[in-house]
Amino acid sequence: MLGIKKAIDSTLDIPLLEPTEIDFKIRCKHELAPFRTSQKDNIKACTFYDYAPQIFANIRKTCGIKKAYYSNSLGPEHILGYMFNANF
Repeated sequence: MLGIKKAIDSTLDIPLLEPTEIDFKIRCKHELAPFRTSQKDNIKACTFYDYAPQIFANIRKTCGIKKAYYSNSLGPEHILGYMFNANF
């Protein structure tokens, strides 16, 4: 979920943006929860890949789905609410 939230926040709201062939091939890499060991080595806990982020952001925008609403619908508080209420 952290990767999805990070990916959503990284997209831009550009009016009248016409997608190009390159936009469909973009893959963004997000390093999640990096930490250091006692030897000061960088270790990453997880890598999240976001494919064609601007394309999917444009689809959500066209459908009238705001970033905040989409992000909240996938957030842990929403999913935990379903689990506690047994709404699977």
